[in-house]
Amino acid sequence: MNVCNNSNFQAFPAICSTDDGVIISWTDQRNGGANSREMAIFAQKLDINGNAQWTANGVQVIDLPQSQNNTKIVHDGANGALVAMNDESNSYPNRVTIQKLNASGAPQWGTNGVQVTTSTGFTQYLNNVCTDGNGGMIVTWNDQRNSFNPDFYTQRISSAGTKLWGNSGVHISSGTGFTDVCSVTPDGASGAYFAFYKSSPSYTVFAQHVSSAGALSYSGTGATIISTANILSQVKVTGTTEGNAIISWINNTAKIVYAQKIDSTCAALWTANGIGVATATGEKTSYCEAVTDGGG
Repeated sequence: MNVCNNSNFQAFPAICSTDDGVIISWTDQRNGGANSREMAIFAQKLDINGNAQWTANGVQVIDLPQSQNNTKIVHDGANGALVAMNDESNSYPNRVTIQKLNASGAPQWGTNGVQVTTSTGFTQYLNNVCTDGNGGMIVTWNDQRNSFNPDFYTQRISSAGTKLWGNSGVHISSGTGFTDVCSVTPDGASGAYFAFYKSSPSYTVFAQHVSSAGALSYSGTGATIISTANILSQVKVTGTTEGNAIISWINNTAKIVYAQKIDSTCAALWTANGIGVATATGEKTSYCEAVTDGGG
């Protein structure tokens, strides 16, 4: 089925489920024309039968100049959604903005939405998001306020659009050699777990936990889950029913998928350096994803 059949470019969709269907957001070129760099974020709600519930071809999530892109989305708990995006309306530097849509598709946080930090003068790039379990969003982004090598920051935005973890956000990693991907998952108590890795001077997977109040559970860069000369990739984290988390990754050198379980202090609960999940010779190991089994 077509979510949007506008003739201009649409790409990079994101989706979340609601109690009565799904909401899809995407990057859309319709406002700028076929040869324009100007992009905007649109969204559409589908019911359980795939019928569009909002304006044909979607509603515009935020009405700002220049370009918005790289949308991420979570359910707001009331059949609407919170939509995060890279926002270039300030021309430069790029910043991260969030808008809330109610169940009818109407923007709730004005024309400009809510920015994840009031700190300015440096580039931010949206990374990943998850729900806080109370109608809000936990968002993580790459941030260059401290150096050209971006650090990871996070913010919790309430269902009312309030920055709950301070105007600057929470600094969850620093240093050189980090990749630009940080995985995030709810902890079941309005906080979140984070997993990320660096490739220099060695491949190292890190874990971090932030409480509902924005307190780091592990000081510094984060807890080291594994450090090796082997090439690692596809670092993911998922929460468990008892409030812990499982981190998975691929050892590309050995062609094995590994996993480690951690508690809220980021202490490893399984064998040091993780357990092999997919170890058979010849198994495909180019991608892995972790989901909870509902039993811890």
